[in-house]
Amino acid sequence: MSSKVKDGTSCSDYKGGVCIDGICEPVGCDQVLGSKATVDACGLCKGDNSSCKFYTGQYTLQHRANEYYPVVMVPAGARSIRVQEMDISNSYLAVRSLKKGTYYLTGDWTVDWPGRFQFAGTTFNYQRSFNRPETLYAAGPTNETLLFEILLQGKNPGISWEYTLPHPERKHNYTWSIVRSDCSAPCAGGPSNALLPLGTPSWPLTLTEAELCLPQQRVHYSRVSTKAICLQDQQMQVNSSLCNPHSKPAVGSHMCNTQPCPAYKESTSLWGLSESSRPGTLRPIGLKSVSISWLQTLTQCFCVVCSMVTSNTGQIRYRQA
Repeated sequence: MSSKVKDGTSCSDYKGGVCIDGICEPVGCDQVLGSKATVDACGLCKGDNSSCKFYTGQYTLQHRANEYYPVVMVPAGARSIRVQEMDISNSYLAVRSLKKGTYYLTGDWTVDWPGRFQFAGTTFNYQRSFNRPETLYAAGPTNETLLFEILLQGKNPGISWEYTLPHPERKHNYTWSIVRSDCSAPCAGGPSNALLPLGTPSWPLTLTEAELCLPQQRVHYSRVSTKAICLQDQQMQVNSSLCNPHSKPAVGSHMCNTQPCPAYKESTSLWGLSESSRPGTLRPIGLKSVSISWLQTLTQCFCVVCSMVTSNTGQIRYRQA
């Protein structure tokens, strides 16, 4: 009959490790043979206890009657639960279900022996000896709320307790935000795509001939476009599907910089026109002056180049290009 157990058999119910060739070899929480990796108080392998919150306290109230007294209520999901006496006493630790009301340990004035107890989804290790304070520990997590009590027999030795709970998940806020583009031009109408000259004019120039330049003009209208983006906590842009589609703002484009563009003058002559021509008068070189009434609305006009812009009132007017 073999004196060794089969390789891979657990060394004991109390310690992690497996038997290999008759020797108990440690197994870390990463399931690697010989590894020393351990689980932190939050239940995270190789963790640093930063993923959960610690709750600690003491129960030191004294009572005259020998009775069950509540010490601490531990909620479901708790880990690293430890409840222990602060000194040796004749009292006993007890545990019951808050929802069911039934006792899992030392209930109805019946004291349980030390050992391992399975309840609330985890295993509790209950230790008691004649020369050490009582201790109750479970790695957790629990699946129900537990009420830890003391069955007082004489003086309360004081009970210390601790447990951990995961940090509550932060709920992100997703809201729509409007993003606007820059205005397409600095003033009303913006620059024309093309300012086409009238061509070779006939003299004297008539109003009808001047109007021929209007169909040749193409006008830019200054516009700004908008779009909606989804922001997480008003900081980071995320996928639009995370925002409420029913609250998405209307987007599109609209006119901007509607103030009139300032007039400017052409410093060169065109079609042989003299720069010395006065406003409202075209003076072809070598020809007599011809006064044209429609140009009198322009200031410092020295060339026959026109563009069409739209003012704030929507009326068409002429300006010098």
